[in-house]
Amino acid sequence: MRLILLFLISTCALFAQAQEIVTYDWPTEEGEALLSDKYAVRIIQGSEVIASQVIMSESKDIEIPNFAAEFRGGRTFNWTEFSSDFSQPVQIEVEKLFGDGSSDIEIVPSPFDIEFERSTDGKTITFELEKADYISINFKSADNQHTSDGVVKHMLMIFGEPLETNVPDKNDASVHVYSEQSSIEEMTQASTIYFPKGYHDLRAQFSSTVGNLAEVMADNKQVYFEGGAYVHGRIYGNKVNNVKIFGRGVLTGRDFKWSKNLANNGGILGVDSFEPLESHIGLGGNNNSIEGIIVCDGASHGVNMGSGKANYYRMKYWAWHPNNDGARPWGEDNTVDHCFFRACDDVFYNKGLTITNNVIWQGFNGSIMCLGWDGGYHTENSTMTNNYIIYPEWRNIGNNNGIVMSQIDFDMNGSNVRIKNLWVDGNIPALVNLHNNSRKIDVGNYELPTDFTNEVGSVDGIFMENIYVSGQQVIFDGNGYQQTPRAMKSLIEGSKLSNGDVYWMKNITFKNVFIDNQCIKEEDKETYFNIDDETTQNIQIFGCDPGFACGLEQVKFYYNVNNSGAQVADVINVNEGDNLQLWLNGDAWNYEWSNGTNMYQTSGFEVLELNNIDLSMAGEYTVQYNSEDECSGEFTFTINVSERITSNDLKTEQGFKLYPNPSDDFIHITTKDGNKGIIHIFDTLGQKVGSFENQSSIPVNQLKPGLYFLCMEGIGCTSFIKR
Repeated sequence: MRLILLFLISTCALFAQAQEIVTYDWPTEEGEALLSDKYAVRIIQGSEVIASQVIMSESKDIEIPNFAAEFRGGRTFNWTEFSSDFSQPVQIEVEKLFGDGSSDIEIVPSPFDIEFERSTDGKTITFELEKADYISINFKSADNQHTSDGVVKHMLMIFGEPLETNVPDKNDASVHVYSEQSSIEEMTQASTIYFPKGYHDLRAQFSSTVGNLAEVMADNKQVYFEGGAYVHGRIYGNKVNNVKIFGRGVLTGRDFKWSKNLANNGGILGVDSFEPLESHIGLGGNNNSIEGIIVCDGASHGVNMGSGKANYYRMKYWAWHPNNDGARPWGEDNTVDHCFFRACDDVFYNKGLTITNNVIWQGFNGSIMCLGWDGGYHTENSTMTNNYIIYPEWRNIGNNNGIVMSQIDFDMNGSNVRIKNLWVDGNIPALVNLHNNSRKIDVGNYELPTDFTNEVGSVDGIFMENIYVSGQQVIFDGNGYQQTPRAMKSLIEGSKLSNGDVYWMKNITFKNVFIDNQCIKEEDKETYFNIDDETTQNIQIFGCDPGFACGLEQVKFYYNVNNSGAQVADVINVNEGDNLQLWLNGDAWNYEWSNGTNMYQTSGFEVLELNNIDLSMAGEYTVQYNSEDECSGEFTFTINVSERITSNDLKTEQGFKLYPNPSDDFIHITTKDGNKGIIHIFDTLGQKVGSFENQSSIPVNQLKPGLYFLCMEGIGCTSFIKR
């Protein structure tokens, strides 16, 4: 099939539409969301200036323990959220509303490489956001530093989101729109609970369970938070499957009290407080997902979406004190993608996680990846790829701080963790903090437990590659503003048990690790690591590939399809016949582009022109480069090429029918001979958006509303409408 769309759909399809930007109006009356008095954010669209409301969370100082007393004192977390199609870069203006301006302003994660213009008074910056990303702006003035080492006093995050799809219809009979008059029965019977914009306090309807929505949850339930919905409550305790929690709204736990601190915070268990191991969101079951919403200011663990195949996508989470873990699903095949975390305990547990493209602002307590606490379970099989840690606040290594940590008991296994492409803007206390349960070791208890496996376990298979830490590996002395750094070593230490067994820490590898611009090599082991030779095996430090650092920081990849504007991505989707431009921005001067079949060479900032794209140009390309200072490196990207349909392909139905039309979930197909063959779906630009084989029911619920074409190979095509 040749895929070029030659007929007219509608006049409006011929013209480029204006960029779509959605901002949200949050409820800010007394007792509701707090309007920030620290920052203002404006979006500039041509001659129009659109305010993007900035909301503020206040530090829960009373819940911060004495060992971290320096973090008390009126800190705030400020944020704004907007959605856009990002058909062109979004121009953003940020103004600091308090104190002095700053000549030193920073946007992180630093690898995003966002340039900005600063006002002469140092209180306003303007920049462009090219795609849906999460970024922080730091005005590094004295009044915005909480400690001498630069802990940010009034934090600011901008959450740029894609436009929403599949928003529930409030008028659908299966959708219940929440209000103060909602009954438990109405919420239980509804397929979807819809929280409209405004302030909603679940403690009224769910007073006996401390604002817990869980009693109305069931398999296949959806809970939607509209942008502008600010909901006080929690969802904890049900074993449910195929639940989806999504939207652009907020689930806050601001007024809940931490149950481990009732003597100080005045909380009452069962009234405004609950057990410390209960999560802000905590579900059992499988195939549960959370997408787009903010979960913040809780008094317990973070967000546990179940026991397998849990999916976290574009969730934003933050909290203030220990026990505020991040995402900790159990089971296997769990994914965490494009999320934001500001946990104050362990962000992830090593339970079958695939973690990609997240921004993590680590609090003063906890690890990024935890291999386990105490006893009674194993952890295994997690990968972290292309993630960013910004401004970590660790003061010491403690028993549970650092990037990878274990507090694991003697009969537990922690295995198979792979971390690749991790950028840290700031200091760390340790790359790894690997040891056994300190609660036993500190009292000299090396007895093998008898209530789990009755066998000694191990930590086995930790691989860290392409780790870039801009700061140092240090801890800090001081209990107030003044903090004094002191060099620290990563810890790898197993245990010798009373019965003669050895708990081994083994097969741990470091490659391309940079700390403070220093490549960590085998000869640096004594400087950066404390490794116990008697309880460790096969600890390897491979040093760094030539040019790794310059490739990481200085070379940036761009593409442009049909002169539609520069884009940055690892995957490029084009159609046959398209024109594609590729170029890099960095200090390298000679490039070789190859997918094994096609090979191209460019130099300097020369643009590689690939005109009249055909199917042979598809594939994964490796770009190798070098520079005058002998810096060399490589990276990969993928070009996907779709066929185009022609007007000849758009025949009337020949031997097959589809229904219903229009459809909002599935298209069903019948054929004369019962054979379905290969089916493709195309949009109005002729680009393939899906392919299926031998299926009589085709899911279309993920498509945006509009006109599409369904084609059966060798039979023909017909159109349908996605509602």
